[in-house]
Order: sequence, then structure tokens, then C-alpha cells
Amino acid sequence: MPANYILAVTDEIGQDKANDLSHIAKIRERFEGKSDIKPIVEDLRIFHEHAIALASAYAVADGLDAVMWTRKLRYAWA
Repeated sequence: MPANYILAVTDEIGQDKANDLSHIAKIRERFEGKSDIKPIVEDLRIFHEHAIALASAYAVADGLDAVMWTRKLRYAWA
């Protein structure tokens, strides 16, 4: 796991990607096990693939080498 990275989290809602909410943050892991979290965007109505692309642009702008991502499927429909 890298020490500094951009994290993209997408809450998938329903089947339509237009309802998804994405959050992007800059994360800095510390030696004590704590993390510094600096939100970049919250509750942005873009779907997962666009959130990763936007997070990648923020990583390039900040000179970071890593983008991590996750999808929350609690409200997604199968």
C-alpha cells in the first residue's frame, strides 16, 4: 500500500449510473497507523469510471503515483 495516494469511492445507487455518488480524497498514511484525509470532492454525481479518471487527474496534478478505488454496492440493484 502506498503512503500517499488519491482515493476514489463510488456509492452505486440503483441500476442507472446517473444516480451514483462519488467521493475523491487525498490520503497520507502515517507511521503511527493514522491517516490524514483531505477531501477533494464529495457527493459528486458521476459514475465509477469517471471518478477514477478524475482521481487520476488529481494524482498527476499532485505528483502522486497511485490511485486507489472502491465501489460501495449497498444500494445497487442486481
